[in-house]
Amino acid sequence: MRIKMMQSHRLFLFILLLLFCKVNFAQKKDTWLGHLQLNDSISLPVYFDVDVKGNTMVFDFQNDQEHIRATEVSTTGDSVFIKLPVFDSELRLKQTQDHFSGTYVNHARQDHNVLVFEASKVLSKNTLSAPTRFLHGESWQVHFSPNTPDAYPAIGLFSMDPQSGRLHGTFLTETGDYRYLSGKAEPAGKGFKLTLGCFDGSHAFLFTALLDTSKASMRGEFYSGAHGHESWEAQQDSAFSLRDPDSLTALKPGFTGLEFTFKNLQGDPVSLKDKRYKDKVVIVQIMGSWCPNCMDETRYFAELNRRYKARGLEVIALAFERGTDLAQQRKNLLRVKQQLGADYEFLLTGYAGKAAEASKALPMLNRVMAFPTAIYIDRKGRCATYQRASMVLLQALTTRPCPPFFV
Repeated sequence: MRIKMMQSHRLFLFILLLLFCKVNFAQKKDTWLGHLQLNDSISLPVYFDVDVKGNTMVFDFQNDQEHIRATEVSTTGDSVFIKLPVFDSELRLKQTQDHFSGTYVNHARQDHNVLVFEASKVLSKNTLSAPTRFLHGESWQVHFSPNTPDAYPAIGLFSMDPQSGRLHGTFLTETGDYRYLSGKAEPAGKGFKLTLGCFDGSHAFLFTALLDTSKASMRGEFYSGAHGHESWEAQQDSAFSLRDPDSLTALKPGFTGLEFTFKNLQGDPVSLKDKRYKDKVVIVQIMGSWCPNCMDETRYFAELNRRYKARGLEVIALAFERGTDLAQQRKNLLRVKQQLGADYEFLLTGYAGKAAEASKALPMLNRVMAFPTAIYIDRKGRCATYQRASMVLLQALTTRPCPPFFV
């Protein structure tokens, strides 16, 4: 009897702890729909889940198939501070039971870097359906900023999810792609209104368009945060293609290889002439901590480096950072290395995160068009870029003399 009384007493104390202790044992996961205000009349839809386990909160931002998990979350009263992974940006929010309100701050930008953010709980992400024969299995010839000096081509790829009715897609350009976009298509006049977007912590992209089903054509607008805006138009054309990426970046006549000396994150100068890189296959990665596509490439190179380092592979990242605060630049790059497991050298170039600045830093190249750009160097110092180098890279790790590939 005494044992039963003691057990009952302990159970009663445990219940009291659950009722009155400040520790929160609740576990729940809710889906939210946020709106990031890009200007007075345009907002970007942002879907995310909030996973609450005890006193911890995890925010899972969703762009089509991409999930960005923000685990660096702190709370003070009704305030929630969310540091976005990898990128130097954060959300500063006030929370009620069914609502978040506050701002998104992108510290990597010098201007237009604070946007209003609101979010509410949602029960379903289902959207209206659209004519799948126009938005599935066909590619589109796209022109951004048409009929202007800044015009550039792209390929549009779109698909509809038959279960949710969600619209998915991306735009491929000669300098990269717009990653994972998702949204909806809804009837508008004799056609459909399309909305596609993504929020990754570094960029807030919104594409809108009117689809004319009678002409298989689109006209739309592209918004990049609060600072960028341009028109675009598209025509269904599965035969359209962009220039071969191998033809875009090359060594200038008279140069036989790549040369540079920049300081690493510890302040020590690093050069391709260093003993560490002699007779090695080297990948030079032109990147920036603000660039989402660079993060994809960094994950890939980190794995490649782990797998083939013992066979003579070295990777060097040349970082073209935004802002002028060197301490913050180092902090951002160390965060990239840690979160993505990139155990190779990152060098601070001292140049801004622009293609023109990258071209200035590497004058032996005709131009650098895109972030990221990868340059592959064989054991004899000969260079190649993109697919041509990828095809022979693994062979170059074990073959002497090296395969004859050049920029």
